[in-house]
Amino acid sequence: MNRKQAIAVGVLIAGILLFSNLALATTAENGENETYANLASADDLYTELEEQMVRYNARLDDVPWVVKRIAGNDVILLNITTSDGEELYIQAITNNGEILYFERVSSPDEVDPSVTVTTDEETAREIIDSSEPYNEFKDVLNRDEVSVEVESTVKRIALGTLMTVNRIL
Repeated sequence: MNRKQAIAVGVLIAGILLFSNLALATTAENGENETYANLASADDLYTELEEQMVRYNARLDDVPWVVKRIAGNDVILLNITTSDGEELYIQAITNNGEILYFERVSSPDEVDPSVTVTTDEETAREIIDSSEPYNEFKDVLNRDEVSVEVESTVKRIALGTLMTVNRIL
């Protein structure tokens, strides 16, 4: 697994965190080209995301402190529809950008999220496998292949601002 792929899950999670993805994507370097696109089940996807989450936390120093302070204290619900038609629900709890808790749950009713991210397995893997994960995340978000719902008005404004700026650039 190369540094970009580790950052990619960071981008998926950090897309949830709203700004961390930009900080991580800008530090990406070329590395090995391993792919995980052939993993098929929800268990495999969860295991891969969990491994990538560990790598994301290891790269947390690359995220500016202001970003961690504003965007990094959430209860996140990831809702991913797998290629088998299963629903994979993951709860992630962050503090100052660090993912403190990352666990598969059997139902979204088990989580009281401040942020909900919904996508499908193919889209999640596109982000993970991309050589430019931030740009890929931005593109799939613009194509409505990822939905980010936030409870906080501040985060909603931040997400809108981020997407507006990205459309201009």
